[in-house]
Amino acid sequence: VCTVTCKWTYLAHESRWDETYFRKIGLGALADEAFARIGTEIVPAGAALGGGLTAQAAADLGLNPGTAVAAGLIDAHAGGVGTVGARGDFGSVLSRMAYVFGTSACTMSSTAEPAFVDGVWGPYFSAMVPGLWLNEGGQSAAGAAIDHLVRVHPAAGEATAKAQAEGLSLSAWLSLQAQSRNG
Repeated sequence: VCTVTCKWTYLAHESRWDETYFRKIGLGALADEAFARIGTEIVPAGAALGGGLTAQAAADLGLNPGTAVAAGLIDAHAGGVGTVGARGDFGSVLSRMAYVFGTSACTMSSTAEPAFVDGVWGPYFSAMVPGLWLNEGGQSAAGAAIDHLVRVHPAAGEATAKAQAEGLSLSAWLSLQAQSRNG
């Protein structure tokens, strides 16, 4: 549900693709084919897929055939699940906002009813938390922006040389430096 709802315009709250939309953008052939090319079996995150790993996939991965395979989430949404699912005195899921950093930087919040907000993506039904609406905002190029800042930093050359001397990427070396200062 997550990816097809947030990135492919699937209407999860109605359990259907929007035929009118696809016809309007010149992709009516998908509707004519009952959306077979883009998928008709839409499942929630965590749903078991098939019978698990095939023998070939298991061999390639060094795992057992039949190892469970589940439907996933967009990476930032998986991080959001950790925030809304955190235990402790943090209030209800409806009062929490996830802030996830990685390739992108996203803020995400869940609501019981759809909330339409100018400039905010969504609302998407069941895209992160089953039965709730998701709104999100963010910066798609956050990871690239951080990489750029690291590359143009005055100490980048020296840090890169030290990382290479230790056989590490710059990001791995910087991570170790941060960890060693944290005690």
